[in-house]
Amino acid sequence: MDCMILLEHFKEVYATGNAPFILDAEAGEALKNYSFPGNVRELRNICIRLCAKYAGRKVGVDALMEELETSFPAPGSGEIQDVEAVERDLSSRGFRLDETIDQWERRYITAALRISGGNLSKAARILGVNRTTLYSRVQRLSIQLDDN
Repeated sequence: MDCMILLEHFKEVYATGNAPFILDAEAGEALKNYSFPGNVRELRNICIRLCAKYAGRKVGVDALMEELETSFPAPGSGEIQDVEAVERDLSSRGFRLDETIDQWERRYITAALRISGGNLSKAARILGVNRTTLYSRVQRLSIQLDDN
């Protein structure tokens, strides 16, 4: 997906009567390197929000990052830290990968919700997933959301 071409298209469509925003060089690079878990729809939504908030103004990387649905993954994240512990788990009778993944997922989601004060969008950013993905996982795992 060539996000910069699509971004220009969306700016023309959604700036409607206002001067469009302009990404500074650093924000442009950050956008080019973003993985877009929400695909073209996410880019469109980002553009709509930027058009509304920054009409005719320059948008820096900090302002852009606030609009992205997920954060950039940390280098080296997801690597198995303790191979011996994993080998012990795999050698045990009754090991079920799906159950183990659900337990870890539930722990991380619960912690992110606690850190974010129950804010689903903030928790999704902490976890590096789209908020709709997080909401689906919360429902699948029957995690209770606080009704504030």
